[in-house]
Amino acid sequence: LAFTQEFEEFSEHFKEYQDQADPPTYLEAVRLIQQQWNDGKWPSDWAIKGVKGSGSVNIAVECFDRSENDSFIITVPRKDVALRSRVDFQSIDRFLEKLTESESGKDRYGYLLGLSRVIKQSVPLEFDRAANFEMLDTVQPLYNRTVNGWKVRTVEAKGIFGDAIAMGMAPGESARAIRDKNPGLYRDAMGALTQVELNVLLGIDHRNRPWPVPLPANPDLHDGQVFIDEGTKTVTFLDFGQAIHISNEQRSTGIGLLDFLRRSADSDHADAARALGRAMDVSVPVSEVGSILGRREPLDRFIRTIDLIDKCQGEVPLPVVHWVMAINRLRSLGGEIDQSIDPTLARVLMVRGIGGSLTLHNSGRLLKLNIQSKLAVG
Repeated sequence: LAFTQEFEEFSEHFKEYQDQADPPTYLEAVRLIQQQWNDGKWPSDWAIKGVKGSGSVNIAVECFDRSENDSFIITVPRKDVALRSRVDFQSIDRFLEKLTESESGKDRYGYLLGLSRVIKQSVPLEFDRAANFEMLDTVQPLYNRTVNGWKVRTVEAKGIFGDAIAMGMAPGESARAIRDKNPGLYRDAMGALTQVELNVLLGIDHRNRPWPVPLPANPDLHDGQVFIDEGTKTVTFLDFGQAIHISNEQRSTGIGLLDFLRRSADSDHADAARALGRAMDVSVPVSEVGSILGRREPLDRFIRTIDLIDKCQGEVPLPVVHWVMAINRLRSLGGEIDQSIDPTLARVLMVRGIGGSLTLHNSGRLLKLNIQSKLAVG
């Protein structure tokens, strides 16, 4: 909603509160952990140090392993969070029903119905803790790279105990805390992460081969999920609870959506409708695309495109939704640090437009990055 014109005046408030939740007390954190070790098998060498962070779904608790002389993190869901989420969605459904019961309300806010359906599919991903742990383990090699002298990492997946996940601690401090006090450091570290994340979204894994492979799409990359350590030049991406695997075919669909979403309000609407129809295998009325392309924010356009596809008896698969949202997150971050990814996206679409493959584009991208790396070292 922070990116929609109807809620524009609340945009900064939405962005500010996207990752804020009331922190639990130490006692509440201990109780949540105890629920996961109710068999009494809590390791005798482990000690709880305190609450490290808190989100709307999970809390992060810092622990210490005496046998290893090392600190680590346990993330555990808040009490009854899945049930509370279902109750929240019931409230939202009632609100949207009232908001759209009139013709004027449906015309202005009807797109929220499609958005709500997508969010209902997306949020429960956070509750599948076994899948969360598997994803965290899977992405280890993807985020084990060095870019422009910066080590890009994610935290080690140590183990899962019921719904509690034990993981390594990220060095340094939150990128959000660094952003204002050291903009140059923030720009360099987040620039390295941006380059790695764009490779992942284009299907380039840690082996740096051009042909795309199925990889995770994570729509939740922002500086509240990143730690930066200046001393070791390490940038660590923390949270993959919203990440979902996307196939090559689904990624191609996402690129087709980008081709539609990039068009301006004065572009050929008939051609835009055909492009969207090809991407989603639906028939799109030309009369419907003008109001979407007239929107300023790309994510605002995308939200309304989801609703339009729904009206056309189609459906945007959840991995495609997450991929497009991840691209938009990266576009926003790239603009903030003056390292726009738009030229890369333009090249992807240009190669696609002349009948070329993503493999062809990726070959050129990897060659360019390799040359830049050698020049930087030299």
